[in-house]
Amino acid sequence: MLAVLGRLRNKHRVVREIVTRIAALEPLGRDLLLRQLLILAGLQRLEELIEGEAKKMPILESILEHKVLGREFKRGLKEGQQQGELKLILGMLEKRFGPLPESAEQKVRALPEPELLQLGLRLLDVQSLEEL
Repeated sequence: MLAVLGRLRNKHRVVREIVTRIAALEPLGRDLLLRQLLILAGLQRLEELIEGEAKKMPILESILEHKVLGREFKRGLKEGQQQGELKLILGMLEKRFGPLPESAEQKVRALPEPELLQLGLRLLDVQSLEEL
């Protein structure tokens, strides 16, 4: 147990030193090294440790404002939200009308987000799948 704690403290010290050195660099070099550090952190399962140390340093922009990471993060959030809405509406349809025919499920899956939301609201007022 003491050996594990010693290795953990050593990792914290090494990560703190790396982040401190990166913080001292010019922005362009800093961004490149931070991206590389995040990749390595993922491989070593050290993401939380890196994130904690980076938050202590004034070097990271908000991930949503980052040119590359922000765009990808926002896209992932939007896709996740849409998948959640789709899953919820399909579940509600099945709960209300029983198993859906394949054709009906495909139609629902093909709906753009605004129409999917409207379908979810109409679901509260109709008596049958055909009426919907």
